[in-house]
Amino acid sequence: MCEEFIYWSFLYQIIISDFHFQPEWSDIITALIFGLSHFMKGFKGIINSLLFGLIMGYLFSVTGSLVVPIIIHILYDLKPIYISRIINRTSYTNDTGSQIMYKLYLQSPPGLNYDLNIVLKLPTGQILPLGSASDYGPGGLEQMQGSLSAGSTLYFLIRGQKSSDHSATALYNFSIAPY
Repeated sequence: MCEEFIYWSFLYQIIISDFHFQPEWSDIITALIFGLSHFMKGFKGIINSLLFGLIMGYLFSVTGSLVVPIIIHILYDLKPIYISRIINRTSYTNDTGSQIMYKLYLQSPPGLNYDLNIVLKLPTGQILPLGSASDYGPGGLEQMQGSLSAGSTLYFLIRGQKSSDHSATALYNFSIAPY
């Protein structure tokens, strides 16, 4: 990845020095070439790469360093790894009019280790991370219980613990049981 930035940096410098373009035009031309070099991703990929190239070129021009664009590019490239681990997002709102007790259950599929992360949104709008249910490993049953005031919402994120713990076909069981 670092070599990729050095290559684009050299291209940028060549456009400025050999063709005597202003830095702004060099940003645009380099981003255009960068976008077109991603033709295998289709039209949308070209446009996304062009816009990403413009942002990276701007950051390079402003900072005079490749460090910031490299860090942003690394974070951008890591995004699919994290997102691929997300299995499901769901929520539960206590609309009973009174405080309730609840129990959560997440049964991971055999051989896969899914985690359950929980965030609470109070009626006031305040957000409180509740953390994760206890982890019992691949195929394990995770449980959590607590109380939920009227009008509060629990948000759940079910995700694979590792990037290999992801399957579009492996079924899990998730339930919330007010009592």
